[in-house]
Amino acid sequence: MNTETDFRKSKRFEHKATVMLEDDSAGYLSYGQLINYSEDGMCFGSDIAFQQGAKINVKFDTPIYKAAPTIYHGVVRWCKELADDDFKYFYGVGIKYY
Repeated sequence: MNTETDFRKSKRFEHKATVMLEDDSAGYLSYGQLINYSEDGMCFGSDIAFQQGAKINVKFDTPIYKAAPTIYHGVVRWCKELADDDFKYFYGVGIKYY
């Protein structure tokens, strides 16, 4: 049972999809897995520990839904190590769209 209070402004939608992650400043690419998204941001798993404030491009092979874009641009709000042994990525990353 989740007893934590959620102060988010918009509802999160769970969705699993492979994504390509591009750090604008460092210029490197990696793969990750989308965990959930909302109207103002998304959360994904990554093997890269992105710095808070980094500008990230998230690219989808297939859009989340039919009319959705295939590329999202956002700023990293948080990045934390994941302790879940069942999840294949080391970090959870939250971005806010810009």
